[in-house]
Amino acid sequence: MSNNNYDVIIIGGGIAGLSTALEISRANSSLEICLIESRNRLGGRLKYGDTATGKVVDLGGTWVGPLQTHITKLLEEIDVTVFPQYIKGKNIHDNGKSLAKYTGTIPNISLFSLIDVQLYLNELEAKVRAVLKLKPGEELKRARELDSISMYEFSVQQCWTEQARRLVSVVTRMILALESDQVSVYYFLVYAASAGGTRPLIDTDGGGQDSRMAGGTKKLLANILETINSTRAAAQPPLPPLRVVLDSPVQRVDYSCSGTDGRVAIQCHNADNTDGCGTYYARRLVCACPPSALGRVSFCPTPSPWKNSLWTRSRYGCMTKVIVQYPTAFWRTAGYTGQVTCDNPVVKTGVSISASKNKKDKLTGNRPITTILDLCDMHGADGEVVFPALCCFVVGDVGIQFAGLSAQDQKSAIIEHLVVLFGPDADADNVTAYDSIDWLHDPESVKYGGGCPVDVSNIGFYREHAAQLTVPLMCDSGDKVVFFAGTETAARWIGYMDGAVESSKRVTIECLASFGPAPPSPVPAGSPLEGGEDTFSGAGTGNPLIH
Repeated sequence: MSNNNYDVIIIGGGIAGLSTALEISRANSSLEICLIESRNRLGGRLKYGDTATGKVVDLGGTWVGPLQTHITKLLEEIDVTVFPQYIKGKNIHDNGKSLAKYTGTIPNISLFSLIDVQLYLNELEAKVRAVLKLKPGEELKRARELDSISMYEFSVQQCWTEQARRLVSVVTRMILALESDQVSVYYFLVYAASAGGTRPLIDTDGGGQDSRMAGGTKKLLANILETINSTRAAAQPPLPPLRVVLDSPVQRVDYSCSGTDGRVAIQCHNADNTDGCGTYYARRLVCACPPSALGRVSFCPTPSPWKNSLWTRSRYGCMTKVIVQYPTAFWRTAGYTGQVTCDNPVVKTGVSISASKNKKDKLTGNRPITTILDLCDMHGADGEVVFPALCCFVVGDVGIQFAGLSAQDQKSAIIEHLVVLFGPDADADNVTAYDSIDWLHDPESVKYGGGCPVDVSNIGFYREHAAQLTVPLMCDSGDKVVFFAGTETAARWIGYMDGAVESSKRVTIECLASFGPAPPSPVPAGSPLEGGEDTFSGAGTGNPLIH
């Protein structure tokens, strides 16, 4: 056997994997840990890039909120500060026919449509509250039926105006990057309950888009790795830095523990080895990667059919994130927040609207963006706006159409839409930098899985089998040796950084407990493993299937 032997190996270098490495190091600094990542970088769904202007931008996960106690506590511990999302001024609603200014969460629409939307949200929230009240072992009334109905079908049942149905469909598109006919009502209810309700998911002030990190996710990733290594250096005797193996997609996991001194064997395609392969051995394995990524790994023995099916029947939506920089934040000067909601996005191949002087004509052209948020950095010392930028999201089926355009046509369509929304100041001549990433078709996602924002189960599958997400795998002797983390396995804030961090705390407890009745090192009082406070009322966990 090689010298690639560890107490714990973690597969996945995203926030869940790094948080798990930190939690295990804190709870038992004597354990030898190795982290293996398929990509040539750490971060997973957290990805940053340098732009033409020198601005470092977050191309993946970006925002955090005050209700997300696990990630906010972690940021405080690793010395990453946050600043509030800009929300001063008016928002813009683009309904495909006209533009309207509004404040708050719900755009200004006709009275009947407004009443319709509110009644729909009331019905949805009542069901979310029912999920929150569930106790372990209890099931939501009509759960099977709700898991077989799409969010679109539910909107048709509940809404009587077309405008209301279009607007509520935006919620699914914005949150999951999927169309409303691709997500079951039951899945959405559990997802929303994990955040405490639908409003925290879509709200900026106080919600999931409340704040951003000073220094972005680049600083988050650097500081968490530094904290892991400083924790290991402080151990007695001191331990070397965490071993991180990049560019090494896992091909096969043998957890039978037969003929390997009772260890799990992890075989990787590793460019660092002469033969292109590398095998690592661990007493315990933590898989901190999305279900869609696990579906690409060969496990031996074969896990239960339902666990395998859950991995292969999980998918992520189509999300293209576009960041456009300008010399000034002209939208702020004009009294806008920069926040836009478009409930009828469209891509028209070969249509150019930038030269049109007729505002009505412009609304019939390319409008691919579903939502926009201000992405300026923190103010400088003298109060000036630093790196003025808008963050645009092209999501859902329109995102797939958008991906079919050339890079130049994509840029033209985005700029044209921005000109419609904000006027000539948004024209291409004023753009100082343009960056984008298509998380569905990005080569990393295609090759390894794990696109943004989250893996979603097929309609009719989640209720019956989601509990399999966290069930450990046992070796031939009956010991639990393979454990699962990741934001999809969370009870709170599924799909967010907070859920990923929460899952790392759960999986650390499970992993350490599996070493025996008395783990090598008990969890000290006051440890982060004790978890954060509940972020909302209700007896349930937010996910009735994961406790």
